Amino acid sequence: MKERIERGLAWLFEPQWAGGWVAARWLWVVAATLQYGLDVGAIPDVWGARDMVFASGPYRLTEYFTMTPSMAYAIWGVEMLGIAMVAWGGRALRPGLLLWAVCAWTFLGYEALNVKAHDRLLAWISIVLFVSPAHERGLLQAYRNPFARYMMIVVMSAIYGATGWNKALHEPTWFTDGSVLGLHFLHFHHGSRPLGIWLSGQTWLHPLMTIVTVVWEAGFPLLILIRKLNPWMLLIGAAFHLTLLLTMNVGPFAFVSFAAYPVLLHPEIAHNAWRWVQARRSS
Repeated sequence: MKERIERGLAWLFEPQWAGGWVAARWLWVVAATLQYGLDVGAIPDVWGARDMVFASGPYRLTEYFTMTPSMAYAIWGVEMLGIAMVAWGGRALRPGLLLWAVCAWTFLGYEALNVKAHDRLLAWISIVLFVSPAHERGLLQAYRNPFARYMMIVVMSAIYGATGWNKALHEPTWFTDGSVLGLHFLHFHHGSRPLGIWLSGQTWLHPLMTIVTVVWEAGFPLLILIRKLNPWMLLIGAAFHLTLLLTMNVGPFAFVSFAAYPVLLHPEIAHNAWRWVQARRSS
């Protein structure tokens, strides 16, 4: 019995191709830059406005200090330095992630109201990136322990799975007429984009879109583990996020999610794809 367990663990944690972490690191840089780099124009109104200070609960940092515009700009600058260090990679990656995390969560803790999800998701992906081999050079030719990849699967499965099962159990219109999707396309804060407004009128398409969304989200934790279905689940996920990006105002949610996809893709499939690209470039 002991030998079987040892063989099973040896198989489970057998080194896998680590090239996906290279793409994940760069996609994280793109997502973090889009998430926080563009915030510089909002600093005087969101984090440095003396006449707009709110507090709600012990976690809110407004209970302990008032952020001035100069302080907010300084925090933003250090945050961008952290992102640049992650882009540089190597030994600078983990210190860069720590700098970014302190600054990003300072801003997050200072906000009185936060209805975004992508900033918290980026934080979870950053934790995985911190314990991953993404700081190493030459990963395109390397094999590493898959522990960090398993962490990424858990994080994204929790996000998608919880969302899907919440829709399935508590929002029945996702399985009936799909009318909830049309309302989301017209939402005052998150909708009203031209393509979304057009799609809101295509009621014949809503049931198909909602059923596929719920089945994909709810089934993600299991289906992503099946090798043959793994790339198809990610292709559907890419279509899902691109549709959100084009139809709704949800910030860089798509880019944040895409930062995890190169690692979620089965390492053998990813390696074969990389070899095919290399062969095409050579020919």
